[in-house]
Amino acid sequence: MDSNISTTLPSTAPSDPTAATSNEQGGLVFVVLSCLCTCLWVIYITFYHSRLMGYILTRLINFKYIGSGQYFKIGSFSFSILSGKIMFRDVVYVTQDLSFRIIDGIVIFKYWMPYNPASSKKPYQHVPSDIEIDTKAAP
Repeated sequence: MDSNISTTLPSTAPSDPTAATSNEQGGLVFVVLSCLCTCLWVIYITFYHSRLMGYILTRLINFKYIGSGQYFKIGSFSFSILSGKIMFRDVVYVTQDLSFRIIDGIVIFKYWMPYNPASSKKPYQHVPSDIEIDTKAAP
């Protein structure tokens, strides 16, 4: 009975010597495909993710808020929690009597700056704001 059980269990040892080389080649193929997928993912994140987010945001805003006779588009949109930035590019809003375009825009949240109550009690002293908005509008 014991000999019957041992013959039915699968073995991890290769049955022929060519199986070990094919397994090594399979590992090499896996490494090459992993490197290729990693390179493609880095290229996508670097160059295309913000554009895809701009396209998705444009579609959502057009579906929810923009009516007929109006045009709205966001070229690219990026949001970074760690650095506290929202970046957007090529924002266009056009109606029958209004045209609005932002070429570059950035919103910075300074949430990491500690509050100092002593500096706020001094009169007429410039205190940096918590939110900065910089835009480049079309001339």
